[in-house]
Amino acid sequence: MTTEETDIKAKIEAQQNVVDVETKNLVTYETALTTLGTTIKTFKGHIKEINTVKKELEKKVNETKTALKAPKKKDDSAPPVKGKDTEDATAEEVDEDGDEKIDNVDETSTETDAVKGGNERVDKELDQVEEENKSVTT
Repeated sequence: MTTEETDIKAKIEAQQNVVDVETKNLVTYETALTTLGTTIKTFKGHIKEINTVKKELEKKVNETKTALKAPKKKDDSAPPVKGKDTEDATAEEVDEDGDEKIDNVDETSTETDAVKGGNERVDKELDQVEEENKSVTT
């Protein structure tokens, strides 16, 4: 009976090993299925979002097409700009301020004023030069 018991124990042990291996495989498959399920749900969300964006873009394309096909109104023409190809005499040249292009600026002196400050000797020399210039101009 010992040989029969040994054979039976060996067969039971082999079957237990097979069960353990298959259990590990089953756990691996379950994990893979869970991962796939999560991935599928995520991609479904992305697909819904993409479809929403696609519909919005199609709507904008259609709006743009209809806007381009709409007849242009002649009342909305921009005022003519002088210097461009125009025959309108009412066009004016304007600068950034919105007034005439050439501003009338009164320049009283052609010389630039020197900056006074830090050095007394230089300040004295500048004062002398200013006095000489005043006496020459008057």
